Amino acid sequence: MNVVTVHQVLTSGAELATWMDDTTLASEYAANATTLKAVYNEAFWLSDRGMYRDNETTTLCPQDGNSLAVVFNLTESAEQATAVSDGLTENWGVYGSVSPELPDTIAPFIGGFEVQAHFIAGKDTRALDLLRREWGYMLYTPLSVQSTLLEGYTSNGSL
Repeated sequence: MNVVTVHQVLTSGAELATWMDDTTLASEYAANATTLKAVYNEAFWLSDRGMYRDNETTTLCPQDGNSLAVVFNLTESAEQATAVSDGLTENWGVYGSVSPELPDTIAPFIGGFEVQAHFIAGKDTRALDLLRREWGYMLYTPLSVQSTLLEGYTSNGSL
């Protein structure tokens, strides 16, 4: 389980504990989530790129980790979420967003989280542009069955 997911589990756990009227557990989960968020930003945020790196030994800024960091509220400000949204567009091609962690591959599953990240960052036009590129291509290409169930395809649109 990666840090982004652990943060979401802690945040959701704090919410559930609150609903169950267990304020002690809710406080503990929330405190751990807050600490994890600070450590995550310190270890993985690359201010010169405006994105999160994959791990402490690389400068690879993955589509999945950055998209989910915005979706699961690991960003520390609206400006940081906007920077991630801006950075994610660097991977866009004619047919969608190419995952840097999967060279030459457009992965619609994680692309859906990227769309969410753009909306959360207040970049609605950008989110809709990606929807049209990626899901529009899947729906209208004669190379497929005109469905959005493709697991992935290459950056040149081939399956």
